[in-house]
Amino acid sequence: MIRQRLTLISILLLSTLLWGCAGTTGSALIHASGSVSEDQLLGEWREHWGIPGDTDVTYNDRYRISRANGGQLSVAIISREQRIFDVSVQNGVLHFTQRTDTLEVRYRLILPGQERWMIGSATTPKGSYPIIWAKVRE
Repeated sequence: MIRQRLTLISILLLSTLLWGCAGTTGSALIHASGSVSEDQLLGEWREHWGIPGDTDVTYNDRYRISRANGGQLSVAIISREQRIFDVSVQNGVLHFTQRTDTLEVRYRLILPGQERWMIGSATTPKGSYPIIWAKVRE
């Protein structure tokens, strides 16, 4: 458990350095490898928000990425009923928007060559926060 927590903190620190500091906007400082396919994104993922203490998010949602009718990529939240829309992959970066009970969260995630982790950012009205997603099931 301690080792997994240290790994998550290390990845969050790395994603902060690569994607920029909280509250910044603009294009990503890194780009996903062109060799990453949409099929590598498929599966079930657990979300981890921010560097501990830098965010008030205290839960870890679970998501399922699959193929919808017509082969389009679909992102669904497993742990609660919330709408996800504007799902796209552009230059290897997964983009989507999630509507919570009170606000919209814009996500952008990359798979940096490791199929078990995605790194990126979640942007809320209060700012942009580093996130990682750990793959928990194919």
